[in-house]
Amino acid sequence: MKYISFLLSLYFLISFSKSSKFNDNSDDNPDPGYENLLKWGLSHNLTITSKIKFIKSKSTKQYIAKNLIPEDDIIMDIPPSCMLNINSTLTLLNSKKFFKAFINYVEAEKLSTEVMKDEYHVDQAFMSYVLYIVNKKPKYYSKNNFYKYYSPMFYIFEQNLDNLPFYFSSEQMRFFLNTSFGSVFEIFNRYIQEESFTFEKKIFNKSIEYEEYLKYRIFSMQKSYEVNKTINIVPFIDYIKKDFKKINCEFNVSDNGHIIIKAKENIFPGEELIMNPAAISNQHRFTFFGETFDEIKDKFNTFNIPSLIPNYITDKNVIFDLESFGNKARVDLVEIDFYKSIMFVYKKFAKLINEDDSDIGACNLMLKYLKRIRSNYEYINKDEVRKAFFSQKDIDNVLRIIEGEKLFIDRRISLLMIHIKNLKERMNRKVNYDAEDVNDL
Repeated sequence: MKYISFLLSLYFLISFSKSSKFNDNSDDNPDPGYENLLKWGLSHNLTITSKIKFIKSKSTKQYIAKNLIPEDDIIMDIPPSCMLNINSTLTLLNSKKFFKAFINYVEAEKLSTEVMKDEYHVDQAFMSYVLYIVNKKPKYYSKNNFYKYYSPMFYIFEQNLDNLPFYFSSEQMRFFLNTSFGSVFEIFNRYIQEESFTFEKKIFNKSIEYEEYLKYRIFSMQKSYEVNKTINIVPFIDYIKKDFKKINCEFNVSDNGHIIIKAKENIFPGEELIMNPAAISNQHRFTFFGETFDEIKDKFNTFNIPSLIPNYITDKNVIFDLESFGNKARVDLVEIDFYKSIMFVYKKFAKLINEDDSDIGACNLMLKYLKRIRSNYEYINKDEVRKAFFSQKDIDNVLRIIEGEKLFIDRRISLLMIHIKNLKERMNRKVNYDAEDVNDL
């Protein structure tokens, strides 16, 4: 009995120590913005357990358990009425100008060759513009039904974005030169600039403060969830921590469009609520969320590089028009047989520089190219990274991105070397015509 009593005492001591670090902002010291958001949510059919509480510190806003939350308990039920999508946006704005602008934007995007063509791009971009303009001119829009309905939800857009690459200095961004992340980030950055230009010059014919639009475009990426094939900006979920460790919550979408969050296991008083991050790469997470994870360090949705850079392979002064190969001018190393799709590019290049243009010769040039790319990472000095960034989080993110790319390229080099070995074995596997045919005996 003494041993059991000791364990119980130890458990409560640990629970108290966990919760005590959050006591600076308890229920006795509520955050007005969150309180207004919560009141709004409850008035629009949000269901949220009384067993959690909202904590705001200098750098985070999050939920912790206030009381024991048993496994399978519903922590939160977020109905469609608490979500923002393009339909609710246009309906509440009730503006011929905005409705026509949306139609024009849809048509403009069909013709665009520059702007990102992901499934929900148009909806997210247009909602970002609406949020930008409504928050820029609150007095003008305060009487509009969109503003009246959604203004409490604007609280979720208040946060520091300094740890996102969009806000890094040129000195900090130099660490990503010649990396896949550098290319991916430039593509995202160009896409968003193109969106802003389209709204400014082609849709609304009004100047845009790009830095302000950028904020809402980032928010629309951070806080969007697909619900029954529609993209929605959803409040409250952000305050549940995202991690791959100690997961205690799970997320589901019901048939009626509600987002249901349940306890995956017992959650004890003082514990943080934690759920799995969205299934995206560290490159994407770093760009729009300012965070990365060791668990997905070398996982990539895409690893797109030029198919060939001549001076990475030869010292000969050659003119090689890579762009003439169209979409084969770049290759995505995520594809298992990436080398097959660009073999003909290397064969043509091999001929140009008077080298072996067989399959093996082409693959050897490709291997040389990948090894040269891999060597670029050795010039990134960890001590210089630590000096360039002020927060440990930024330092960890940058080093994790670099280490992940190195691991990934090492795997692709190994894959190509195996392919070259197999090619050589097949070439050396000849029929022995000198052997006697037993049928001739």
